[in-house]
Amino acid sequence: MRSVLLVGLLCCCVALMAQGFAPTPPVAKPIEARVPWYTVKPDLSNVSNRKMLPTLTPAQRSALTRYGFVARPTAEEQLFYVYENNAYKKIGSFVTTDSVLHTYHIFYDFSLRNLEKTRLVPAVRELSARMLKANLTALAEKRTPAVREALRKNVVFFAVPLTLLGTRPNIPADLRPLLEGEISRIMAHKERDYCITGAKIDYSQFVPRGHYTREKVFEQYFRAMMWYGLTPMPLEKEHVLDIPPTIEALIITEQLQQDSAARALWQQVYDPTVFYVGSADDLSFYDYGKLIPPVFGQGSLDRFADPAKLAQFYDAAKKELRGPGIENFTGDEGLQGKQFRFMGQRFIPDSRMLQELTYPKVGTSTKRRLFPMGLDVFAVLGNAHAAQLLDETYRQPQYANYLSQRKKLQDEIAALTPAEWMQNLYYGWMYCLLPLQQPRPEGYPAFMRNVAWQEKSLLTSLGSWTELRHDTILYAKQSVAECGEGGDEPPPVMGYVEPEVLVYERLGQLLRLNKAGLLQRHLLTSEDELAYDFDAFIELTDFLATASRKELRNEALSRDELRALEHYGGTLERLMLSIASLGQQGAIHNWWEIESKTDRSMALIADVHTSMPNVLEEGVGNAAEMWVVVPVQGKLYLTRGAIFTYYEFQHPARDRMTDEAWQGRVRKGAAPPMPGWVHRFLLGPGPQKPSAPEELEMEGYQTGC
Repeated sequence: MRSVLLVGLLCCCVALMAQGFAPTPPVAKPIEARVPWYTVKPDLSNVSNRKMLPTLTPAQRSALTRYGFVARPTAEEQLFYVYENNAYKKIGSFVTTDSVLHTYHIFYDFSLRNLEKTRLVPAVRELSARMLKANLTALAEKRTPAVREALRKNVVFFAVPLTLLGTRPNIPADLRPLLEGEISRIMAHKERDYCITGAKIDYSQFVPRGHYTREKVFEQYFRAMMWYGLTPMPLEKEHVLDIPPTIEALIITEQLQQDSAARALWQQVYDPTVFYVGSADDLSFYDYGKLIPPVFGQGSLDRFADPAKLAQFYDAAKKELRGPGIENFTGDEGLQGKQFRFMGQRFIPDSRMLQELTYPKVGTSTKRRLFPMGLDVFAVLGNAHAAQLLDETYRQPQYANYLSQRKKLQDEIAALTPAEWMQNLYYGWMYCLLPLQQPRPEGYPAFMRNVAWQEKSLLTSLGSWTELRHDTILYAKQSVAECGEGGDEPPPVMGYVEPEVLVYERLGQLLRLNKAGLLQRHLLTSEDELAYDFDAFIELTDFLATASRKELRNEALSRDELRALEHYGGTLERLMLSIASLGQQGAIHNWWEIESKTDRSMALIADVHTSMPNVLEEGVGNAAEMWVVVPVQGKLYLTRGAIFTYYEFQHPARDRMTDEAWQGRVRKGAAPPMPGWVHRFLLGPGPQKPSAPEELEMEGYQTGC
C-alpha cells in the first residue's frame, strides 16, 4: 500500500521530474533534555515576576497553576502583534512554534503568488491559445466523424480557460453555445453536472478562494487552472456522449508531443507547482504518449478513432497505467477510475487520508462516514491523543472499517523516509509538524509534560495544516465522499523559546530547499532581495534551534539571545513584510500598509473535503495569547506568546467560504465554537481590543526594523 501513497513520488519517472528536489536531510543530533521537574504554587508565590500577570478568571488561573500555561483568545489579527506588545510592556516573550510556522505560511503563500502572477498566468494564457489554434487547424481539415467531434470538443475545452482569463477566443459560431454553457455553469458555481467531455464535474469548486480573491488576475487564473485540474477525460466509459473522451485525450497528447513550444509551456506551469505542491495522480500526456506508438503507430489523427486500436489502447492502459492515489467517490458512478487530465490537481497525502477514512471505504450504505475530521490527519501521523479523541470523544470507530483503514494509513506514513518527506514543499511542511505529534519525555520543562500541552501541540498542528491547505487550494486534489542595539540599554527581560528542536531544524531545511528550488528553476537569483529574506529566516530557525537545545540542557540564554527574543515581534514583522511586499507599489514599512485588508489578517479558511451538499471547512481565526511559566536556572518566570485559534465546521458547497467572508464572521464574533477539547487550556474571555498603535511602534523599537 505504501506505493499507492507515494504515487506523487513515483511519478518522478517522467522527464520533467528528473530534477531532484533536495538531498537527503541530515541526521539530527541527539537532543539532551535535563530540565529539573518543578510545580507552580496555587498562589504563584514561586514565580519571580508574577505581578505582571493580568487578571484571570478562576478557571484560567487554575489551568495556569495546574498545567504551567494557559491561553486566552484575543482580537489581535497577527501573532506578531502579541510579541510587539510584549516589547512595549516589557513582558518576556515565549516564542511559539505557531509563530514560526505561520511565518513560513506567509513565505510560501506570497512567493507562490509572485510566481503565479509573473510566470504562470502568462504561460497558461499562451499555452491555451496555442492548443486552441492546434485544434482549430486540425478541425479545418477533412476528418472522420468521430475525430471531427473530438476536435470540436477540444476547441471548446481550450476556449473555456482563455475566456476565463479575459480573452474572447475566435471559434466556430456553432460551438459558441457550448462555450457559453460551460462559462455559465462555472460562474454560477453549480454543483455536479456533465461538462463538455461527457464526465461530471463539481462546478462549486470554481468559487475563487484562498489568496485568489485578492486581485482579478488571480480570480481569472484560479478558474482557468481549476478547469484544467478538475475536468477529466475518463479512460473508462463514464460519459454520456457517443464519442469516447479518450479520443480527445489522445489528440491532445499527440499535439503536445509534436509541438515542443507547447510542451515547454506546459512544463513551465507544471514543474514549479510540482515543487510547491506535488505531482498529479491522474494520467497525463506523458502516460498516454508512451502507449501511442505501439498501439496506433504514426499517421493521421483519424487513426485514434479506429475501434480495434482504441480497444487495444484501453486494454494496455488498464494494465500498464497507474490508477489515482486519491480515488474519489463519484456518487452513482462509484469510485473514480483512471482519467486523463490536461494538468490534473496534485496528489497530497492528507487528502488520501481523508478519502480513505470516509465512505465508501469507511461506513456502510446505511451508516456512512461522509465527513472526516482534521484530527484524522494527525492520528494517521502518529498522534495518540488525536486518536484517543476520535475514538472516545467523537466515537468514530462506530463506522465500519474505520480503525482498520486508519491503521493501514498509519503504516504507510510510518514507512516514509526523511528523503521522501522532503520530496517537495508540501510534504516538507508536513514533515515539520511530525515532531509535535509525540508527548514530551522526561527532561523537558514541566509545562510540556501534560495532556494539555499535547492538545496545544495538536492545535498548533491543525492551525498550520489549515494554512497549508489554504495556500494550495487550487492545486491540491480534494477528497470527496459524496534592528541595532543602543549602548546603555537596560538588561533584557526574560524570554523563552518553545523547545521543539526538530521543528526549527526541519523548517530550516525546508527553507533551504525552497530557496534552492527557486534558484534551480531560475525563478530567483542569488542577488534578489527575496534570496536574502530566505537567508534571514534560515538564520532565525537556526537561532531558535540552538536556543532550544540550550534550554533543554538547562543552560541560561545569553544576554544577546535574550535581546533577540525581546525583539522577536519586530523580527517576525520584518520577515513577513519582506515577502508580502512582492508586487506592491512603493516601500512598505508597517504591516497595516499592505494594500489588501484581507492579507493584513491571519484569519483564513479552506474547504478540504466535499460530500454534497456540504463541504468541510478548516479555519484559523485571530491570535490567542498564551501565558507560560518557564524554568530558568532554578527560578520560574512568566512569559507570553501567541498561538493559533482553529475552527472546523460544515458549510454549503455552493457557497464555499472565502477569506473575506470568514474574516467578516470572525470580526462580528459569529465564528462557530472551537473544538471542545481546546478548552482544557484555551479559556475565554480574553482581551477584546487589539493593541494600540503606540504599543506596536515606539521610539527605539520601530516595527519592521
